[in-house]
Amino acid sequence: MDIRGRKMRKPPACVQCRKRKIGCDRVKPICGNCRKTNKGDCFFPDIPGRYVPAHSKGPSKLLSTPTPSQYSRDNSSAILHHNPELASLEQIREYNTRLQLLNNEEMRNSPTPQELAQFIPRSVPGLEGKAVSSVNDNALDLNWIQGPAIFDQMTTPYTQEEVVMKEIDFLKSRLLELEEITGKKIPELNLSWKDISKYHGFNDEDDTNEELNNQKKRKFDEQQEEDENDDLELNTLYEKIDEFRDLDPEFLDFNQVFSIFEKDPNNNCSFPDKPNAIFTSNFLVNRDFFLQQFYDVFNSIVSNKFKERKEEWEQKLHTLSSISLKTEDQLKFPTRDWTIQLINRYTSTVIESISLIPILNQNALLSYVEEAFANGSVFVTDKLELDVLLKLGELTILLLLTYESLVDTVLISFQDSQVQEFKQLKSFVPTLISNLQAIKIEIQKRSISSKSVEVLNFYALAKFYQSVTSYDLANINNMVDFDEDVHLAFQLSLNHENKDEHSIMIWNFIYKAYCWRHLFKGEVPFLTQGRKLNSAPIIDPLLTIDFPFLNLDSDLVRYLQTKDRLISLQKVVDFNELYKVKYTELQRKATSLPSMIDNTVNCLIYRNTTVFLMYYLLLQYEKLNQDEKFIEIYKEFLQLIQETLFYIFSNLANLRFAGHEFMFTNKAFVTLEHVAELLLGLHQRSFFAFSAVDVTINDSIKLETKHHSEAIGVILKKTLMLLQDYSKNCKATNPSVRKVISKLTTILEYVALCESGANNEIVNKIKSNLLGKTNAFEKMDPSTLSKNIVKLNAISESLIKSDFYSTRKHFQAKNPGTFGLTNESFNSIYGSFYG
Repeated sequence: MDIRGRKMRKPPACVQCRKRKIGCDRVKPICGNCRKTNKGDCFFPDIPGRYVPAHSKGPSKLLSTPTPSQYSRDNSSAILHHNPELASLEQIREYNTRLQLLNNEEMRNSPTPQELAQFIPRSVPGLEGKAVSSVNDNALDLNWIQGPAIFDQMTTPYTQEEVVMKEIDFLKSRLLELEEITGKKIPELNLSWKDISKYHGFNDEDDTNEELNNQKKRKFDEQQEEDENDDLELNTLYEKIDEFRDLDPEFLDFNQVFSIFEKDPNNNCSFPDKPNAIFTSNFLVNRDFFLQQFYDVFNSIVSNKFKERKEEWEQKLHTLSSISLKTEDQLKFPTRDWTIQLINRYTSTVIESISLIPILNQNALLSYVEEAFANGSVFVTDKLELDVLLKLGELTILLLLTYESLVDTVLISFQDSQVQEFKQLKSFVPTLISNLQAIKIEIQKRSISSKSVEVLNFYALAKFYQSVTSYDLANINNMVDFDEDVHLAFQLSLNHENKDEHSIMIWNFIYKAYCWRHLFKGEVPFLTQGRKLNSAPIIDPLLTIDFPFLNLDSDLVRYLQTKDRLISLQKVVDFNELYKVKYTELQRKATSLPSMIDNTVNCLIYRNTTVFLMYYLLLQYEKLNQDEKFIEIYKEFLQLIQETLFYIFSNLANLRFAGHEFMFTNKAFVTLEHVAELLLGLHQRSFFAFSAVDVTINDSIKLETKHHSEAIGVILKKTLMLLQDYSKNCKATNPSVRKVISKLTTILEYVALCESGANNEIVNKIKSNLLGKTNAFEKMDPSTLSKNIVKLNAISESLIKSDFYSTRKHFQAKNPGTFGLTNESFNSIYGSFYG
């Protein structure tokens, strides 16, 4: 019976008898001939394979069948001694596959005498316990014991070709692992299924004619035995190196390397780098020389003209951080009636809370407050039982989320009495922040009893609040993310399979929140990668939708973060295309209101990731002088910018999301920051095009580049106007919005300085710094620049119509010489860049 489930006319002979062309009695596990001649490599393939003559040369010899003496017990150790690390692919075939290890784990622990006769472990010193990181992406344990492979019969739904493809994939991964730990390479070898299948005469279509199929296979087998000239064709196929290009620089064309992440050692950028967070301003600025000029001059102005103000700002930040460590020994809450009113307010505002935050039970907290607050709303922390402390912690977070749900929306109107209630809640937020810190410290004091699912539930909610809050003091208190929720979940083994639904739901919530906060910044969520770290089931309906997207996003970031091998430019492009497909699938699944709100967070992660990735591709193609590729990506990039700006502002004005905006506002405003900085990088290229070279340039090209930079400036001004209008409609000043407005204002002050036309010292210094730097805009023809300007104007019109914009009071530069910095505005502006 072959793997397709069809009957064969006659069982196949064993490999050795077929090779020797003698009759085989087909007795398993060892036929009579092999038993008489003491041959240990007797096995019976379902489908006759290809056997290369032992005397063949070149790379094909790596696929040849070993001679009988190679498998004798006496000569095996001599062969390994001659080449103890990597003799041939035959050794790879001998390694037990992971599937066999899983299926036969119990049998391996107590092998039968027959099994001992088949499996003779041959361990090679130096291979055991050697870590392999770059190719073993699934994080499963490896098995480096050598010996004849033991195959189990099993049914499979795969076709013959699919099984062969899977086996080739396994052999490739095994070879790469061996190459890494031994340091040896086999450059001539190609295991591409496409090439080999073409050579073997296979195709992707299922051949339904059984007799014809068998005839082809018999004819193929006979030809391979008789015709040694085919080895030359196979050698040619092996020379087509493509699978290992991104693993070994020796075989990689420099133009195919994604090298823009390699920081120039001579680069003395004044902005601190964050090499593990690739979708942040810090990482971007250190890799874009044009954008660096703005930050270098900004820091130079601060050091020369505002040195004292900078020292005062740093001292204030240190003082606030010290104050945050001092907590009261009492927990203070609003009165019982007011607390009940606030809980009801949250329930009526965040109507999808049960779906979005399933581990927060507001109904249970409502019942608890009615009983526990009967004698007052002040509690002494060290006198509370742990379960009471945790209840009060969840209540604190619920009240803080109530404030966030009201402050981040402009779509819910208040009556006069409700305005006063909101102001009272706002004044009480610092006390609630103090409560949260006091509860955390008290839990840490009770280290013996603080490791429970209930404590983890509180930590998970606290980390979630940290990720969505825009409150200044809360951000200062939580500047460092220690992933406390994930580590405690590991200690309780919630990341593995269990039957408690509440525990599973907590882990589902933690997993998604953990991925969200790290993937948005371009950090690899290492703590949840692979089944060794995450084998828990998914019962959260929203995570069921999100999981494929988060999984692919993690793979993308992990590949971009590769540190021990070169990154393939083509693979980055392919990843980007696949990412778009997965995003489209995610959009189709968002049908209910909870899934749409949840999907908004994922979409912002996607858009933040994609705008950075497209910009990095622009930098890479600019570096490689691939002008056509740059223009192609730039066209897509501008379209993406337009869609991203529209997406953010339309969601802030979506009535269906009213009261739920706190779920995504922070990520939305940070994405706007990033878009503004990316546009500034493009502005620098178009504005300083041809200004750093001493040659005669066509005036029409200079005029086009000037219009191009002016169009970018208008987009930045209109974005600022929209943010200012949003901020005016908020019920309180939103620090996240204020930060974006300050940064945009500073950028526009600088743009005004550049476009003023004055022979400014700052502008001249930047021109000299850019001398000799590759600028893709200098290689664009006038028609291409005109098309880009038309697209920029379309983006501008989609934000605010020009007729309406002209009637509004829009941005006017006040202090371009200092980028808008004054003694009065220093804290807000400097804090927007370094806060």
